[in-house]
Amino acid sequence: FACMMDGNQINSVAGVLKSYFRKLNEPLFSEEYFDQFMNITNIRENVEFVMKARDIVRQWSEPHIVVTRYLFYFLNDLSQYSEETQMDPYNIAICFGPTLCPIPEGKDLVQHTNLVNDLIKNFLIFCDDIFHDEIEGPLYIRTEDLDTGHDDQEDVTKD
Repeated sequence: FACMMDGNQINSVAGVLKSYFRKLNEPLFSEEYFDQFMNITNIRENVEFVMKARDIVRQWSEPHIVVTRYLFYFLNDLSQYSEETQMDPYNIAICFGPTLCPIPEGKDLVQHTNLVNDLIKNFLIFCDDIFHDEIEGPLYIRTEDLDTGHDDQEDVTKD
């Protein structure tokens, strides 16, 4: 992210990503799973949230999981540079939440907006643990891993 010298470049990348995901026939967090996701957003115990999120994600197709995993690893990496980008997990969730997890028609927008933002923020923070299953597909290489040549990610669900 150091190569992006001004906010316009980052905003352009974010705009293209949001536009792409907005134009999908089905959002990443589809209406089919909306209620299940809303039911886990209030879980305050990290391990329980991760386990329940994994259970829902495991219902998706493998390509769906691979794309979502890649996106969240990228967004998590972006959040590591929040001092420069002003994009911490919550700000990223506010920007991407409505696109990735639109609130279905008939649902209370006021009530669900904060829940969607919390869901996306938690997926961002715990993406390593939620997408812990071995699934073939492209893996995002984090900026720090490019510099060190290895991956030191931990799983919060380990004993």
